[in-house]
Amino acid sequence: MNDTTRLALTTRQQQIYDFIVSFTRERTYQPSMREIMLEFGFRSTNSVKCHLRAIERKGYIEQTGHSRGLIITELLPVENHESYERK
Repeated sequence: MNDTTRLALTTRQQQIYDFIVSFTRERTYQPSMREIMLEFGFRSTNSVKCHLRAIERKGYIEQTGHSRGLIITELLPVENHESYERK
């Protein structure tokens, strides 16, 4: 999928994507579903799975099916990552 056909992320999807990128840059490994769940105050990892599937469908990440198995496929410009501020 190229940039002209890529769908935009919703505000929440952008926040989750930014968290994944920020977390990965800080620690050199990806966050777990549980870490994402706790960060955003979701009640279950199923909410995280739904958001990650949507972000994946839009082409920004891939899920490998393994623990911490997120691959960032579309690295957005740095200024976009400032929209998420860690708690």
